[in-house]
Amino acid sequence: MLVMVAMAGLLLSFRVGLILAFLSGLALDLFSGMPFGFVTLLLLLVICLVRLPNRDLVEVNPLVCMVVVAMATSLYYAIYSLAIVALGGDPGWSQVFASVVIPSIIMNCLLSPVVFVIYRILGRRALLVREDWQ
Repeated sequence: MLVMVAMAGLLLSFRVGLILAFLSGLALDLFSGMPFGFVTLLLLLVICLVRLPNRDLVEVNPLVCMVVVAMATSLYYAIYSLAIVALGGDPGWSQVFASVVIPSIIMNCLLSPVVFVIYRILGRRALLVREDWQ
């Protein structure tokens, strides 16, 4: 879901990205152990942060999307782990980093070119491209 949200923020309109982040966040909130709405807020934060890159970099080079997805994944898990600590839990930093964060970054980066191609095709067909690109 994080890859879809981050790539929607880069390649599709802001409105579509926000809707996707909100709906994905609600779906993930149902299964997370955090307070309801926390994952939704995290994904909305991600969508706002990934809107910052320049259009030319993203449109020409899908590798930039991979870097943005890696940064978004790192940010997501950093904030999630800090929230666990703030709520009095112990995330087990070294184990979480080795068994969750690193594999998630690798998997998300490998998925991002596929999502890039799908969103470019869908964006052109449905005219859901970013408003500032037109």
